[in-house]
Amino acid sequence: MIILTEIVNSIKEKFRNSTFIESFEIVDSGFINIKLSSTFLEESLQNHKKYS
Repeated sequence: MIILTEIVNSIKEKFRNSTFIESFEIVDSGFINIKLSSTFLEESLQNHKKYS
């Protein structure tokens, strides 16, 4: 679990000014939970539709 915490803290630091990650945390089961911002998801969906 200590290694996961270090990984999460490192990723949080690298993406702290990012607009596409809303939250990033370790959940009880040891999985990493990443919540993407709705704006990022909407833009991704629009781009996908445009190029499909």
